[in-house]
Amino acid sequence: MPKCPHCQSEQSGETEFCTKCGTRLKGLDVEDSTKKPDPSYWATPENTGAKEKEETNTNQEKNTNPMSKDDKNETDQDKIEKDPFEVEFDENDTKNKKSSDGIWLAIIAVVVVVAIIIVGTTRNKSDDKEEEVKEDSPEVAVVVNEDEEAIEDTENQENTEEINDGEEENKEEPAPEPEPAPTPSGPGASASSVQKDTSVYKFDYSASQVLDNDFSTGWIESDMEAGIGEWIEVNFGEEKEFDKLGIVPGFGRDEEIYQENNRIKEMTLEFGDGTTIKKELEDKYGMQIIEFDKVKTDKVKITIEQVYSGTKYNDTSISEIDIDSDYVTNNDPDGALSFYLENKKGSAKKPN
Repeated sequence: MPKCPHCQSEQSGETEFCTKCGTRLKGLDVEDSTKKPDPSYWATPENTGAKEKEETNTNQEKNTNPMSKDDKNETDQDKIEKDPFEVEFDENDTKNKKSSDGIWLAIIAVVVVVAIIIVGTTRNKSDDKEEEVKEDSPEVAVVVNEDEEAIEDTENQENTEEINDGEEENKEEPAPEPEPAPTPSGPGASASSVQKDTSVYKFDYSASQVLDNDFSTGWIESDMEAGIGEWIEVNFGEEKEFDKLGIVPGFGRDEEIYQENNRIKEMTLEFGDGTTIKKELEDKYGMQIIEFDKVKTDKVKITIEQVYSGTKYNDTSISEIDIDSDYVTNNDPDGALSFYLENKKGSAKKPN
């Protein structure tokens, strides 16, 4: 078989160019591969004409026997000297590799998308569960706490009952203590009705005014019918024994105002033991002392039965009720009036 004189590669059959390095082989003796080509074959100045002539003949042969397109491409590729260090790859392998890489990339992308969707769904479910737990947990905690408190209360109650039972068994009954004596509440007074002063002076007409030892103050009822049937009650705070009662049966600030208001003409005295006494009074300014059989009581109630009409007002008043002052015990009503006129009348409150 012929060899290429340039790269010494064996050629398969008769060919015009070396299949490896592309060296023209025309003019070689095919039978003797060791025979060197005619020097006129190489392109030198001496054989340029011969070479051109030979190429002309070759072109004529090509026109007579034209090469196929595929043969021409192979020949052109053979002309290019290949790099001995270049790694050759099969084109089909490269295509298969590219196709395989694309498939794997698509699979990886699908897996990543699915993983993201799963993670997002799981996270949303987890958030929803946390919110449900947060919403439900206070009620659960309350129920648990209530149950625990109920159990603790029951246990504490049982323990307390056991301790109390043990203490009651060991405890001796104490001796009864003597009841303390009632403490006197002190004198006081109440009435069926009280007139309220609506003027700028704001005088106090309450029932307690009959106990202040001052003629210029007193109780005034608020009934529109001259006070008939109205009453006032004095509570002494303790039982007292007496047979006289001093009373100023009108408004005693001075004699003028005393005549302008109603004065008591007849009254009923009712004591704590149920005893009643009716008494009639004189129409004169000052204190009057009423005598009766001795009684022992802690209170007395005076009810208005009849009145002396006032010259200006239809109100009935009592300025003082007294059972134990020196003026009453000594039966000295004039002394009580003198004391008031000398010591208290000047400081009495009255309209200007």
